[in-house]
Amino acid sequence: MFSVGSCNQTYLLLFVLVVMGVASLEAPSACPCEEKFLERIQDLERKVNEMYLDSDKLTTKMLDTIESVDKLLASGVAGVGPLAAKQRQIVSFTVRTSKNLPYLSESEVIKFDDVLVNNGGAYDKHTGIFTSPVSGVYLFSASILSGFNSTIETMITLNGQHDVSRIYSGAFKNRGYGSNTVVLNLRKGDEVSVAVFYGNGNYVHGKWSTFCGTLLETY
Repeated sequence: MFSVGSCNQTYLLLFVLVVMGVASLEAPSACPCEEKFLERIQDLERKVNEMYLDSDKLTTKMLDTIESVDKLLASGVAGVGPLAAKQRQIVSFTVRTSKNLPYLSESEVIKFDDVLVNNGGAYDKHTGIFTSPVSGVYLFSASILSGFNSTIETMITLNGQHDVSRIYSGAFKNRGYGSNTVVLNLRKGDEVSVAVFYGNGNYVHGKWSTFCGTLLETY
């Protein structure tokens, strides 16, 4: 017959066996899917760190490139600046006679005293001479109207000596109109003018007779 004491002993024995059984169990191993997930996270962290390093290198390289370009531009502008300023220089003029000019002598410079345009101030209306302010390629043109029933020959001259272009003006029982254009390579200080070459009457009609020139390109 079971007694209370024997029952208590039985329960105690069962409790001890359960505790011993739990203690003897091994810890459960991690799930394989969790291990793969952790490995994936670690791989992503490593790639992100590599991207940060590459970004830093790219930023440094870009800054170095910008600095090099700035230096190149600075040196280029310093070298091109004087040339660009020279090429931007404007030299041009348009002048005409304000009145009739009779009794001109051979080789006499025609003074076009009515100045319409004189950019650069290279033309002198008192002498009728254009003086080149810079070396370069220039274009000149002159148009002369003769007196009535008379003729006159004029010429565009270089430095008062070289006859570089001639103009014939004249008509029978009328006024004659002649013109010519020339391109010249000038050095700084060269002088260009229009002078009388030969004429019958040596008469230049006012207002209608003009002289003009412009700088095309410096060198």
